[in-house]
Amino acid sequence: MTRFPFRAALAAAIAAAALACGRGRARLEFPKAPVVLISVDTLRADHLPAFGYSGVETPNLDALRKDGVLFTSAYSQVPLTLPSHTSLLTGVYPAETGVRDNLGFHRLPSVETLPALLKKHGYATGGAVSSIVLTGESGMKDGFDLYDDAIEATAPGLGLGAVQRAGADTEKGRRGRSSRSSISTSRTRRTTRRSRGSPDTPAARTTARSRRPTTSSDASSRS
Repeated sequence: MTRFPFRAALAAAIAAAALACGRGRARLEFPKAPVVLISVDTLRADHLPAFGYSGVETPNLDALRKDGVLFTSAYSQVPLTLPSHTSLLTGVYPAETGVRDNLGFHRLPSVETLPALLKKHGYATGGAVSSIVLTGESGMKDGFDLYDDAIEATAPGLGLGAVQRAGADTEKGRRGRSSRSSISTSRTRRTTRRSRGSPDTPAARTTARSRRPTTSSDASSRS
């Protein structure tokens, strides 16, 4: 009896399952749909109401979750901001992108990014970041028509991860530079979460990062 290679058999099984699931269902297409990526660095998944946490309120995230899809098993490929975001925008591991740490690495030119791919298909692309860790010189700006990483240290002697700006300032700068981009990325280290019973003020709505160690259930990377 002839034995088929394992990979060929597996591929055939997957194809058959896909055909079975797709029968009688119309294929959904959204030509030129806008693509928006918002990355909130160091945000713990287990500190969000969407995952059952009751210590804060996140009405905007809850509304997005209600109208979208919530992934309960999403893992960062590496617990470092730059390598993680590079993998996020390329779909490959740090060993393939060439970016293994937050400093001193540049994405390999042979690895294509999502913005570059979308640009090939007619999209206008723009990105804005809130941390110097994601400087465009690392290769992050490749594929973007506009990439705002104009971040300066506010005090001498700051560590690399501390050179950042508020997410609101990042958004304000992005809006001022272009309103035509169809893909936008924004990375911030703070979240607009309001503790239950706290006053409804900007200071009260903004909470600091948790000091507890990051777990494998984190929705994003840690710088």
